[in-house]
Amino acid sequence: MTAVEWLCEQYHLKQDIEIVKQAKEMEKDQIIEAYDKGEFNCGMNGTAEEYYNKTFKI
Repeated sequence: MTAVEWLCEQYHLKQDIEIVKQAKEMEKDQIIEAYDKGEFNCGMNGTAEEYYNKTFKI
């Protein structure tokens, strides 16, 4: 469970799907950007998008 998913459950925002979708997309973008800025990807193979999808099972 991501931080955004946890927050949504805690505040019962699941009823407003658009807010949840927007928050998850923002979180995804932040994770991908952080991966790209990492120290030579710390030896990881593949793109930031591939890392995100594999790690968060999207």
